[in-house]
Amino acid sequence: MQIKFDASVVYFKGLFEPFVGRMVYFCILMMSCFTPALVSSAELTLYDVSEPFVVNVGEDGSYPNGFITSIIQDSNRDIWFGTYEGLVRYDSHDFTSYKHDPQDNKTISGNLITHITPDNDGGIWISSYSTGLTYFNINKQILTQYTEQTETQPGLASNIVMATLLDGDTLWVGTAKGLNLIDLKDNSIKFFDYHLDKDAKKGGVTSLAKDAEGKIWLGTTKGLYFVDQANSIIVPVLTPSIKGKSVYRLLYSDQNKLWLGTQKHGIAYLDTHTQQVTWLKSSKSQDMDTAWVMGFTVVNDTEMWVATFGGGIVVVDQQKNEIKGHLTHHKKGKKGLVSNDVSTVFMSEDKQVWIGHWGKYVQKTNLQVTFVRTFDIASFGLFDETVNAITELNNGTLLLGNDQLIAVTIENNALAANSIPSVEHALNQDIITTLSQDSHGNIWVGTRQSGLLQFDEQFALINHFNDKNDFPHQVIRFLIPSSDGGMWIGSNGLSKWDPKQGFIHFNIPANNRLQSESMLEATDGTLWLASFGQLYRVLPQSNKLELVIKNVSDIHPLAGNLISSLVEDKQQNLYFLSNNRLFSLLTSNSNAIKVELAPLYADFSIDGVRNLVIDAAQNIWTDKEFIDLAAKSKTKFYRRDGIDIGTGWNGGKLVSHNANIFFVGSRGLMVIEPKLAVTAPISSKVYITNLALDGNSQRLSNAEVMIKPETSEITFELNAKNFNDSSVMQYQYRLNGMSDEWIPISFKQRYITFRDLPPREYLFSARAKNIDNGAISLETSYAFKVLPHWFETVWFRGCAVLACLGLIFFGHALRVNLVKKQNAELELLVQERTKELEQKNAHIEELANHDPLTSLPNLRLATDRLSEALKRSKRDNNMTAVIYFDLDGFKLINDTYGHNTGDFILQSVADRVTKLIRETDTLCRIGGDEFLLILSGIERRELIEQLCERILNEFTQSVDWEGHQLMIRMSIGVAVYPIHGENGKALIHRADTVMYQVKKTGKFNYKIDDF
Repeated sequence: MQIKFDASVVYFKGLFEPFVGRMVYFCILMMSCFTPALVSSAELTLYDVSEPFVVNVGEDGSYPNGFITSIIQDSNRDIWFGTYEGLVRYDSHDFTSYKHDPQDNKTISGNLITHITPDNDGGIWISSYSTGLTYFNINKQILTQYTEQTETQPGLASNIVMATLLDGDTLWVGTAKGLNLIDLKDNSIKFFDYHLDKDAKKGGVTSLAKDAEGKIWLGTTKGLYFVDQANSIIVPVLTPSIKGKSVYRLLYSDQNKLWLGTQKHGIAYLDTHTQQVTWLKSSKSQDMDTAWVMGFTVVNDTEMWVATFGGGIVVVDQQKNEIKGHLTHHKKGKKGLVSNDVSTVFMSEDKQVWIGHWGKYVQKTNLQVTFVRTFDIASFGLFDETVNAITELNNGTLLLGNDQLIAVTIENNALAANSIPSVEHALNQDIITTLSQDSHGNIWVGTRQSGLLQFDEQFALINHFNDKNDFPHQVIRFLIPSSDGGMWIGSNGLSKWDPKQGFIHFNIPANNRLQSESMLEATDGTLWLASFGQLYRVLPQSNKLELVIKNVSDIHPLAGNLISSLVEDKQQNLYFLSNNRLFSLLTSNSNAIKVELAPLYADFSIDGVRNLVIDAAQNIWTDKEFIDLAAKSKTKFYRRDGIDIGTGWNGGKLVSHNANIFFVGSRGLMVIEPKLAVTAPISSKVYITNLALDGNSQRLSNAEVMIKPETSEITFELNAKNFNDSSVMQYQYRLNGMSDEWIPISFKQRYITFRDLPPREYLFSARAKNIDNGAISLETSYAFKVLPHWFETVWFRGCAVLACLGLIFFGHALRVNLVKKQNAELELLVQERTKELEQKNAHIEELANHDPLTSLPNLRLATDRLSEALKRSKRDNNMTAVIYFDLDGFKLINDTYGHNTGDFILQSVADRVTKLIRETDTLCRIGGDEFLLILSGIERRELIEQLCERILNEFTQSVDWEGHQLMIRMSIGVAVYPIHGENGKALIHRADTVMYQVKKTGKFNYKIDDF
């Protein structure tokens, strides 16, 4: 079965050129291998497979206005939209709307904008319908109005302004009643009348253009004109084919071509020398005879995009003077335009094409990445499933394989796709896994279940190698032509077909399991085979399969358990993928193997990639990114770049004879044309878009800004003007005078604030880093000076120094007399004060070290005395005991009889225990009803036990308190140095623990741990 497309129907300059003409949507009927049916032309539908991925702008509701009439970019790289509801500025982050306010003369003259023209001074000229012309000086935020002339005031010919053209110091203005010229030096306005036959009717000027010789051309509703400036008249172009037609848009490109966009008559170009008019012919997919052209933009040296009402965008080849392709609305998909009613088209500096619609829609597409295209093969009706395999025949034909074999050729601007019935019949419902052609022209087909097929160049079956003829492999994974004219076959083993010897089957090394994951025959003839994390090789002139890497993760810690996509560069360096990283494989003269991480991927990983290839320029390409090994940089492919690549490119790969790159998989066919690849910075520099002082925005200027001393907060707003995706930019800054280091700010933050800067001169610099690829933009700088307060100035400080010296001189004499008198008084006062301070210090010392209720030492003093006691015991080789006790039932007494009773009890305990101890011992109250007793110089345990028993005996008798007999009981815990601890903290803790054990076992007792 064959489908053939006529070159007159499909304008095709190769699969890989951007935005080619309408392609044919492949529709193939279900057929059997015995009764192939030819698809008739009536069953074919047109489909432009080369259209770019178009994204909507402001679809989240942030775009504020309606129908778009004009799109431009100003000298600050902001995008401006003229609409029927006012003016809109887009700075890559925010939309700002400008509307007419009748109560405010500082607003635009009207909301119905017909045209916008930028100048080189940061301003724009705004044409409006019925309200004249406005000049908006964006940097100074000043608007100047130009309106229709009156009997007393000169002005424009009409308030209906449709077009403007900036020509040096003059501005040409096209209105509904004629042409005006504004001299921008003195703002004088001149009127140019038409030079027509008497019966001719004048038409409004709708567009203006200037050719290479400086001639001004006018498109009007009644035809085409040019300006005879010497005679100050307008002369009509009388070429019959254009005379009287409404010329709505003009564009001068080159080669003396003036492109004419008409209302309902299509596209033409005029030779500005001969005034000959040539009309572009309609294509079968686009009727240009009735097209209403709304705008032009030149996108590269050959292409021009034309906005049409009802027909989407027409792509014109300026050199061939023919329609090259179309960009239209697809009802079933989101790939194309939101509508075919395109009102204007414009290309910005960064190769973004902006598309305005007759509706509240703005779209854009990125032409920097037109070297990548994807084709959904399933939508052609060729395959129902994934494309598994691809190869290129010697004649340039591409073969794609899955459940059938498709031959695709590109010839004479036409595409031909052929299903090969003989292969489909031989497959017998099996699936193609790999394809190749040997040096004899034979075509080899590997299958998923039924072995290996060999066809001649006419696709006649030569051999079918399977289990029926003792072929050992039924699942074929790789087919690679060998340098000696044979074919390597990779499966769950390795074989080679040799034209002289037939098949050679290689023995797998003992205790190993082989499954081909990647294969490569290197320049020196060595075959490399990857199986999971293992690497094998077959040296030239050898029939031995040897294992050279048993597990790659053992050789390099960042490698995984799978090796994939072996490739070789011109220097015979080998690379492979493992664990989402790129590794190099090094071999020495001794055949030793070394694995190293490729330098770029110490910091980057290749996520989700199974295939990579190396192009003729020694750059690595994957289905997700472009890797420049020499520059150690990479560029990823994103939807924001105008590519809808998606995932699933895990089938075959190919570098064709003309150096193009192909990947196949579940998404169909990806084509990369490296020679068209361009790498342009996302933003040439960072812009300072606002300066705020204490929250109040200031007008930016080129001169150094003087900041008042009372200003406490200085804020800079930054913008890299990245219209692809502003969220990928991270800003950095430095402030000379404070720091010379680049300081990054938080991700997605673009405001930098300085507070309370000291007075001096500063230079603020900023730049942006693209987090996708690490690219850093050019920096921008802004000089400012923080002025000093009056008391920080040099003259004030000088005067202050002189005044101080005078005061010192005159005050010195008075001071001498006063000092003598005061010395005597001071000596007496010092003596009295010293005595007073000594008394207070003694009292403070007492309070700091003693319990105010019992006058016993507190914990602070007890800790010091315990430390000293321990030192003595260590020196004298004896023991120190720490006795920790608290009162049993004290809280009940305190709650029953009151705090006064509690205080009496505590004082009584302090007095009674003090009588029982030596003068060298220390009794302390350490808090509440808890006491600590330090016994130093103890030689025997019995001395501690005797003291504890005396204390308990002392409190067997009750005490009288206001007629109440109160019993005082206590629990005692003892710790001894050095048996129970080496330091005071440990001993106190041990004694406290033992005391609580006593409480748990009956109270009113003591306990000493054994020693």
